[in-house]
Amino acid sequence: MVKAGDWKGILKADPTEWLLEDENPVVRFWTLRDIVGASKGGIEAARSSVLRSEVVREVLRLQKPEGHWEGSHNMHSPHYRSTIYQLTLLADMGLKAEDGRISKGIETVLKTQRGDGGFPGHDPRKCAYGPYDIGLIVRFMHQFGLGDDPRVGRMYEWIEENQTPEGGWVGVKVECNPMPGGCLNSTANVLWGLAASGIYYRRKVARKGVDFLTKVMWSPKLRYGRELSYPQFWNFWVDDIKLAEIYIGLGLSPRDVALKRPLDNVLALQGNDGRWQEQNGNYPVRALRRFFPRKGQPSKWVTAKAMAALRRAYGRSGR
Repeated sequence: MVKAGDWKGILKADPTEWLLEDENPVVRFWTLRDIVGASKGGIEAARSSVLRSEVVREVLRLQKPEGHWEGSHNMHSPHYRSTIYQLTLLADMGLKAEDGRISKGIETVLKTQRGDGGFPGHDPRKCAYGPYDIGLIVRFMHQFGLGDDPRVGRMYEWIEENQTPEGGWVGVKVECNPMPGGCLNSTANVLWGLAASGIYYRRKVARKGVDFLTKVMWSPKLRYGRELSYPQFWNFWVDDIKLAEIYIGLGLSPRDVALKRPLDNVLALQGNDGRWQEQNGNYPVRALRRFFPRKGQPSKWVTAKAMAALRRAYGRSGR
């Protein structure tokens, strides 16, 4: 039984001091904001350090003058290096739309939005709509502080209108029928976006999506993924930290077995020193690779994300 506010009692060791070291300004910012619960002034000072960090400077260095990353014709491709992925990374790191470079990048993505609120798939010749992307876009729009933009409202409309009867989302193919039920990765990303919105807490569309995602993740035919990694989008998979973030944001508690399972898996992967390792690695973008640990190395990125999920789950309600 975890008492409310005593969530660190379930840890093998407390890595907070390691996460607060100056060496990684992004992780220090996350730790103050999501784990320590520092003052507003302390959090904003840490955010300012993030803007000067090497990883943020490098991501912005790769941005084209027009606002996009890589090619201007496709916001998704190539994987991990294109505009949608880089904006997802920068939003996670605490940047806001007030930064002109961010707002310019956002507008390059939003120009591709279709009249019904959806977005083209990763290869528009084969996939007319891409729910994998719309989930990431909804998420970073909220993180950047643009959740009230009317174009986000149109995204919600597309999401609600295109949920399958089973509760998932699929890419709408140009030349063939979409796969039945839903795509695991697309469904997870849509729910990740809805979880970030703060307005889909326990709503019907979210409950149906959670039920579908849980059913698929628990399927005996699926090799359940426990490979914790950061960035959480790069391995085209659903790791247990991401799954916990989705479930917590959509209203589940640790009393729900669907959430308890990934939380238990996250706890099982903590080392005796309190740290979590990078389970996938190495990040596939060559220019950014040096900022993220290789497979099997202790990861401040993964550790901070794991700690934040555990605090959100257990820090208030207990178990």
